[in-house]
Amino acid sequence: MSKQNIKPEEFLESAGFTKTGLVVIKDDKGQETAPYMRATTKMGDLCYIELNSTDPLSIERIPDRIKVSIKTGSVISNPIKMTIVECSNGSVCGVALEYDNELCMVSHTDDNKDYSEINLSVLTEMPTKSHHVRGWPVAYPMVRYTDICSSDKCIDNIHQVAKHIRCKMIYLNQSNIINLMKEVGDMNANLSFLASKYHLVYEALTKELEFLECSLEKWSCCPKTCDSIAMEACLIKEYKNRQSFFTGISLDAMRVNSLHPEISRISNHISRTYAHLYLKGRKNLDICSDQFCSKTVMAPEAWGYPAELIKYQSEIDCGKWPCILDSWIEEYMRNGECDLAKRLEFLKLAVLSC
Repeated sequence: MSKQNIKPEEFLESAGFTKTGLVVIKDDKGQETAPYMRATTKMGDLCYIELNSTDPLSIERIPDRIKVSIKTGSVISNPIKMTIVECSNGSVCGVALEYDNELCMVSHTDDNKDYSEINLSVLTEMPTKSHHVRGWPVAYPMVRYTDICSSDKCIDNIHQVAKHIRCKMIYLNQSNIINLMKEVGDMNANLSFLASKYHLVYEALTKELEFLECSLEKWSCCPKTCDSIAMEACLIKEYKNRQSFFTGISLDAMRVNSLHPEISRISNHISRTYAHLYLKGRKNLDICSDQFCSKTVMAPEAWGYPAELIKYQSEIDCGKWPCILDSWIEEYMRNGECDLAKRLEFLKLAVLSC
């Protein structure tokens, strides 16, 4: 891409980035600089951009500021930082970790053999809140502005790194749950139920995110018409909703270690929110598919469920669905298809909890 005669903020917008906040530092003389921008890509992934351009942004034109000050050291442990930064694989310049009132920017060195680290204290509330709980960092890919200028692969790279971080969170959270089950004997029954819910909802979200990603790739290659733009926007909305929920339940898994009494509440929250995502999301996509003839999007098997599910869509709101699901669960258990039966059992619990 070329950015001749284009202001940095205009170039980023044309390259597919939407600003959600500007990280601003004020020095001892009162001069403000903006080393980073918090943004969302056109694929729906949140990221940080290191503004290393020689052409600075017009700070006064950007109202959503995240005021910070430089600090020494970080309360985030090095093992957590290194585990997460490995997800970048050199395809982006590093990762940004949000933690309580702290930002930790971890970047690869130029030779990709080591890391450098900048720690910032956040003095104002984030303009747009991310899913976040006290005591655990949330990680996002970080890219350099100059890399965006020199390559058209940055958004794809951010997307891949976001997926790697997601997979790493699954691993870390499953380890947390297993350790908790070993330590708290009198909560084994509730924890087993919670662990099964996490497993099922992670599996469901992974299938759905992968399907939406494939659909987005196909739609992005279509000629840009009003219909295709509207369909692509609907797919991106569903992708962002699931990505946001994925982050939220991953952080809930971390909270379990210190918030035992909330296990039941978290478990119910997972069921209700996933039911809302699946049922309401499919209805939204159903409207789009009727308008834009994209019936593939609505095929239940694409989401990991039996094809017959589409026949009973009209029965969801009139209380008959749990009975229908019960009959299917029994049939799949008899046929030895236990994994699908468990997913349907989870979907039934989610529907009942709405």
